[in-house]
Amino acid sequence: MRFGERMRARREELGISRAELAAMMGISGSAVGNYEGGVSFPKEEVLLRLFDCLETDPNTLFQDSFRGGAQVLNRDERQLLEQYRGLSARGRESVRSVVGTLCAYRDEVESNPAEQEPRVIPLYRSPAAAGYAAPVFGEDFTLYLRVEDVVRVFDNLFSNLRKYADRSAPVDLWIEEGGGTVRLHVENRVSPAPDRRDSHGVGLPAMAALMERGGGALETEERDGVYRCVLTFVET
Repeated sequence: MRFGERMRARREELGISRAELAAMMGISGSAVGNYEGGVSFPKEEVLLRLFDCLETDPNTLFQDSFRGGAQVLNRDERQLLEQYRGLSARGRESVRSVVGTLCAYRDEVESNPAEQEPRVIPLYRSPAAAGYAAPVFGEDFTLYLRVEDVVRVFDNLFSNLRKYADRSAPVDLWIEEGGGTVRLHVENRVSPAPDRRDSHGVGLPAMAALMERGGGALETEERDGVYRCVLTFVET
């Protein structure tokens, strides 16, 4: 993609019209159209305002203009990488496990496009397996686990870590298995000046509801400046 095409794609991703972007930058709407169409190129001072208005950086918009551009990380990707490097060894291992599972599922879906139905996971006669699905005790039942719900839960979890965790302290993640469940523990020190940017639209109540819909649970606690979160998943 050319510079102009990436500029237009980023503008549309933010939901900004050409006229709105032009007003934000103090230029004409036709100038924005010329930049996106490759007719002309913005001057340096206009280019700097463009990066600010589109909340992006040169590496993202110019990534196709130099060799190896496909490997350039955008701002969100660099932030994720910094967060990953800030985890403990156990935390990094947990993240790799989660990402590996999601990638394996993606590959499975892409290789079988006609079979994109909810996965059916059988659960059996035990309170741990019952979770919040409210089955009839003594009878087997079926639970539909929506993978997109799990993705949204983890998306919100790492969004909260980005906003509220003290970046000078490690984030600990570990997994505990037993009693028919897998429990993911997350523990971090709360930042004295948390980043109040918007999350991905899934607050703690909605996050808990997503977990409950899958038969699991969400537990959170903040004490003495330390935030603890436990995600409980039913073992299959």
